Amino acid sequence: MYNSIKAQNVTDHVRNQQKYLVGFQGLYVYQYLQTQQAKDPNFYFSLELGNNEVLRSIFWADSRARNDYIMFEDVIIFDVTYKTNNLSLSFAPFTGVNHHRQSILLGCALLSYETEETFTWLFQQWLMCMFDKAPSAIITDMDYAMYNSIKKGFSKYTSSFLFLAYK
Repeated sequence: MYNSIKAQNVTDHVRNQQKYLVGFQGLYVYQYLQTQQAKDPNFYFSLELGNNEVLRSIFWADSRARNDYIMFEDVIIFDVTYKTNNLSLSFAPFTGVNHHRQSILLGCALLSYETEETFTWLFQQWLMCMFDKAPSAIITDMDYAMYNSIKKGFSKYTSSFLFLAYK
């Protein structure tokens, strides 16, 4: 007859498939990022690997984003979309505003997990990419893992302020 399928079975299957897909497609992503870096020497990227060398997170910023940050470093907005792509990865853009009041992209990340550890890794990578210069203010949503990571990651920058926006 029929075997009962429990929600946990489905969740485990999806999680195992996600690990396989991220690991398999991670090689192609890595090759693409290396190609971009060969074309643009100021292109910055970093990968976070988990157990068994499976790709967990990716951060990247091109030379335009890095140059824009030098000019418009005062305030950044950081928010994470809810896993809207086919691999269920969160998209995390760093956004600023230029002198024409237009949004500018200052770096992007794809994250497998939204944990304090992952956010800490991400903010460390972002600071290294942006010449170790913290913004004057960071605006983000009310996520405590993100909040704690920002407090830790930017602790040596006493001039950085964190604003939490309620959704």
